[in-house]
Amino acid sequence: MKKIKQLPASFYTRKNVLTIAKDLLGKILVTQFDNILTTSRIVETEAYEGITDKASHAYNNRRTNRTEIMYGNGGFSYVYLCYGVHYLFNVVTNTINHPHAVLIRASEPLLGIETMLARTGKLTADFSLTKGPGNVAKAMGINKTHTGLQLQSKELFIADDGYRIASKNILATKRIGVDYAAEHALLPNRFIVKDNFFGAFKLYTAMIVNLSNEHSLVSNWVSELRDVNVQGDRLRFRRNLERIGEVAAYEISKELDWVEAEIQTPLGTHNSKVLAQQPVLATILRAGLPLHNGMLNYLDKADNAFISAYRKHHRDGSFEISLEYMSSPNLEGRVVILSDPMLATGASIVKTINVLKGDWKPAKIHVVCAIASTIGIEFIERECGTDIKIWCGDIDDELTAKGYIVPGLGDAGDLAYGTKAQSLKTITTFLLHSVSYKKMKKIVFLILIVLLLKNVQAQDPHFSQFFASPLTLNPAFTGKFNGTVRVAGNYRNQWPEINRAFITNTASVDFQILQNKIANTDNWGVGMMAYSDNSANGAVKFNYASVSTAFHKGLDEDGYSQIGVGFQVTYANMLINTTNLKFEDQLTSSGFTGVTSEIFSNPTALKSNYIDINAGLLYTGSSNDRNNYYLGVSMYHITRPKQTFTGANYLLNTRTTFHGGGYFSVGATTTLHVSALQSLQGGASETVLGGAVQFNLSGADAEKPTSFFAGSWMRLNDAIIPYIGLEFGDLRLGATYDVNTSSLKTASEKRGGLEISLIYIRRPNTDRNIHCPKGTQLKISGAPEQIDTAKEKIDLIVQYLERNGHLSENYFEQILGGDDPETVDNFVDKNPNDILVFGPNGKTVRARTANQKKMVTAVDKNDIVFAIGPAGTGKTYTAVALAVRALKNKLVKKIILTRPAVEAGESLGFLPGDLKEKIDPYLRPLYDALDDMIPADKLGYYMSTRTIEIAPLAYMRGRTLDHAFIILDESQNTNDLQLKMFLTRIGANAKAIITGDPTQIDLPRNQRSGLDKAMRILQNIDGIAHVELNEEDVVRHRLVKAIIRAYDKEYEAEEAEYAKRLHQR
Repeated sequence: MKKIKQLPASFYTRKNVLTIAKDLLGKILVTQFDNILTTSRIVETEAYEGITDKASHAYNNRRTNRTEIMYGNGGFSYVYLCYGVHYLFNVVTNTINHPHAVLIRASEPLLGIETMLARTGKLTADFSLTKGPGNVAKAMGINKTHTGLQLQSKELFIADDGYRIASKNILATKRIGVDYAAEHALLPNRFIVKDNFFGAFKLYTAMIVNLSNEHSLVSNWVSELRDVNVQGDRLRFRRNLERIGEVAAYEISKELDWVEAEIQTPLGTHNSKVLAQQPVLATILRAGLPLHNGMLNYLDKADNAFISAYRKHHRDGSFEISLEYMSSPNLEGRVVILSDPMLATGASIVKTINVLKGDWKPAKIHVVCAIASTIGIEFIERECGTDIKIWCGDIDDELTAKGYIVPGLGDAGDLAYGTKAQSLKTITTFLLHSVSYKKMKKIVFLILIVLLLKNVQAQDPHFSQFFASPLTLNPAFTGKFNGTVRVAGNYRNQWPEINRAFITNTASVDFQILQNKIANTDNWGVGMMAYSDNSANGAVKFNYASVSTAFHKGLDEDGYSQIGVGFQVTYANMLINTTNLKFEDQLTSSGFTGVTSEIFSNPTALKSNYIDINAGLLYTGSSNDRNNYYLGVSMYHITRPKQTFTGANYLLNTRTTFHGGGYFSVGATTTLHVSALQSLQGGASETVLGGAVQFNLSGADAEKPTSFFAGSWMRLNDAIIPYIGLEFGDLRLGATYDVNTSSLKTASEKRGGLEISLIYIRRPNTDRNIHCPKGTQLKISGAPEQIDTAKEKIDLIVQYLERNGHLSENYFEQILGGDDPETVDNFVDKNPNDILVFGPNGKTVRARTANQKKMVTAVDKNDIVFAIGPAGTGKTYTAVALAVRALKNKLVKKIILTRPAVEAGESLGFLPGDLKEKIDPYLRPLYDALDDMIPADKLGYYMSTRTIEIAPLAYMRGRTLDHAFIILDESQNTNDLQLKMFLTRIGANAKAIITGDPTQIDLPRNQRSGLDKAMRILQNIDGIAHVELNEEDVVRHRLVKAIIRAYDKEYEAEEAEYAKRLHQR
């Protein structure tokens, strides 16, 4: 090859894209990906003139993420996926904001031909290797990842080797596949090197037969198929397709092998021609059935094959073809006649042919269709070679941008059967009426089973109450619950009005293991599940048995957030129960009441089994004990096991499910639960979302309340799903009923199906028993009113033990020494929502008195709270509990504790030890409170990471305390400047509690407390609250209350005496 030179950037930035498109002819396209060189000479191009060209992606200045590259300078690549089948390579031209481009449609291979063959899967370098834009990109290794490459790069560029093409050898014609561009579709913007082997497509008469040219009747039938005024008559539409099938079978029969055979007549023998081997009629369901039936009229002894295929559309408008199911006899060495009424892009046919050739190796394949496009024929020729013969009713030249034939006739399947989403009942009814009894015996059994499998396996069995079937939703849910053992069961009867179409049952059990061997923030679960799915009144049965395991790793110190991974192994068994099938010879005037003559000599052939593997990820989180949320993704059928009764190569599609949900309190006795999922499997998708409200019927103080649930979910474009539920003890019962809103509502009479769920979770027994020697009796004697008081005290002690799990000597004395009912009630708070902290060993910390509860409310509503009261009223203890609650609920990032060191005069330097040792004695009350609320190891961790910080008041100067909960204790021992300094340290998203007792000021006589002044001048400021505690809030020794009362009386007497003296003066 001559020396080549890269085209300069100035070549591409010229304004006339038509000139550039012609100049690119004869140039060399070069790719060098992964150091593998391939080159080819460009022989066909198409020009697109930007925002004024209706065929251009940039028409009318349309800008998307995909086309943005067109709006830059010329000399860059633009690659996109067309029809979901192949990539197309374009050259961007002109300058910024002039989005012109040239499509490279064909090229002649030069170097790296073996690499091109490997990339395209071809055996020989025939004309189809790089003819057509999809083949060019495929052979040259260009895909979507190469869009945006500069065409002077090493990987991808266009070069000139001096080769020139005379203008007379360039053909200008209209572009292909741009019928949507109206008059612009006729512009001569396509340029082809004349007589080049790899140039424009020509129809090869050896591979295509237009039956309209051979038979005028076929032309008439095709005209009726196209006519919108006739298309409404579905019976006539199907009959015309059948007639085309009959003519195709007649013509194809001429090319089949015939042999001489002697036959016996009533009067003698006769030598006649018979088929050497019966062909196989294969149809792509459902649109191909009328053509199939027409061919059966002529080739009535042919064998039959049925194929289920679907288009999976992508958001960018592209799509891909996937085969869902194929059932056929052995095709090796056989002639196969494949029917599909609309040969548009050719993708479905090519996909099917490749599977047939790869797995069964037929001797010859014919394709029969009503309408074929030249693009589809070209695609079949390129991908499958010219040995595939196509028989069609007529040929059209164009496709729409979405891959539909123009002028075409519309969607043949929809026109033949009336709806896009045909129910099993409707299709079966059509078959029973449109196929003659003579043929029914051969094909009805197989078609019904294929349709059953298509409907059943397009999506796995699913539950409307997916949130109540954890192990079918995500293996990572294994062991993820609050308890020791979970047992779950579900029952679903879907579409009962359509002959009990689907009945599904599940039962599962899972539990946690190694709880004493792994961190308390982690958990490991193991589970087992069994479920069955019966279809069509039990004719098809699927049984599954699964084992699963999941490990959940805590992401924080409290285990509030976890990430889990789960795996599941499933054994699946499928069988067809022939006793539940009906055949044509059973049909009498009274229905299917006769006895069939069908004999199933090998019933085991109607059984199948496989092993399946599933996995999932799950994130769960909670900011407090009254909410929870989760987000997960699961993948079922990872290994894509083969699922077949006939030996066909049907691989089960992977099911991917994204799901999330949670619950949160919306009142003291009301909780909102929400959940959603999106499940994708093959061409099927399911989106469900909704929620329910839980009403606590037992009140907030019940440990295992009875609750009622009411709500609704929605399966988009399919059903509304009202839900009710009841929870009592460890059981939760749920019921839903699908109300169909889809096109199936007529057949199902809107009765989608009943579903019932039951979940049992055994929770740890938290009750604590008071052990007394057997036969012990407590005898109370005294006056009646004293006995009543003693009973009240004993009842109070029992209630306290039930609520708190322990009873200290001090609390015992306080209960016995209570003076009045109001004081007694302070010791037992019956509302579990008032719990502030769950401490070590099951201890609970809560606001126990009315004023302590005021502190809680004040902190919730304000950023700064002054809690003032005498010693023993629990103000400091409650303040620490509020700080710990805020830290655990992630409302703040740290706790800062400070207290004035009065005895040292805030001059700590002379004291022995490090800073912590210097100030520890002053903060001992705060430490004692923390010890009650946080386990020792975790408290040590918080201290070492400065999550809980000890900060001397004197060291607070110059700091800004953001995202912190600050407690200033004993604030009565600060002066004006110190307290002002502290209050002005509080930063963003911070809270502060200032505690103090004005009656216990330890400052030197010449200093005044800053607390008195702050209480006076900081009144009525939004965000600052004041709470006063008194002797009724005392929670220390019962004598403390008496001591406070005595001192208060003395102070009152002194104040009265002082006032009297002033008055006498």
